[in-house]
Formats: sequence, C-alpha cells, structure tokens
Amino acid sequence: MGAIDTITVVDPVTYEEKTTVVKNDFNWMNIKKFRMKEDWVFDKESSKMIVRILAIAPIEDVYDDNDNFRGQRAMFYAYYPDLREHLIKREVFNPFNDSNRLTWDDLFEMRMFGSFIMKESNIQDRRIQDYATDRDALLESERVKFEIFEKEQNLWQH
Repeated sequence: MGAIDTITVVDPVTYEEKTTVVKNDFNWMNIKKFRMKEDWVFDKESSKMIVRILAIAPIEDVYDDNDNFRGQRAMFYAYYPDLREHLIKREVFNPFNDSNRLTWDDLFEMRMFGSFIMKESNIQDRRIQDYATDRDALLESERVKFEIFEKEQNLWQH
C-alpha cells in the first residue's frame, strides 16, 4: 500500500533540477471505515432478496497542512470477488466475544457491520448527499432502505 515516487525538485539557489526519490508510507491504522458497492437483487427461484458485494474501498481521513479535518475519501476500489481469497485468510478480532473467530470474509458475507445507504440508482446518477444534507440525508437513506424492505415484503403477498 505504500509507494516510492520519483519527483523532480528545482534548487531555489542554482535553479538546477534534481531527481529525488520520495517514499510514501501507508499506515493501515488510519483506515476506520470501508465503502462498499452492492447490488440488491431479487432471486425468483429462491424467492428472496440477495445482496452481492461488488467492490470495497478503504476510506481515509483527509487533513490539511494545519491538521484541520477536511473530509474523507475512498483510496481505491477493489473488486470483491477477487479479494475474497485474501479476506478468508485474515481474522477479525471481536472485542465483545473473543471465543468466536471470524474472518473478514465472514464479517462481510454475514453483514455483521453497521451501514447506511449513500446512493441508489437514478437518472441523474446523484448521491444522496448531492440533494440532501445532515438530517435530511439520513432520513432519505432510511427511506431508500424502507423502500427495499417494502419491495421484498410485497413480493410475498402475491
């Protein structure tokens, strides 16, 4: 996750260009959240709603030069089916139950995490935060969640 970059630096006194190697270290302890892209699909054969995780992105906090918090950004997206073979090999520590060992794959597949909806399919391809803020954005997220729940429940009535 770290990188080594080669940059060109101009000496302010002699105006000569020098090539410098810079090492960008990555601290995995700075990752506190993940963003997931999912598909929610109704399977007609089994008559149930299925959630397919498509991609996962680690979220990093962004600070300016004065250490003021500027927001969060997704570092990159990893295709989940390709990532699963690595997630199966790594355990997740549960501070509330250390006798139950889970892998990262178990955690994601059993949906043992808190989440909220950030976007649904729409014509303008807008995220919820693009048209709602603060409490309204949270209520809109809950509305989308309830709409998915209602759609699944209504399938059982016919």
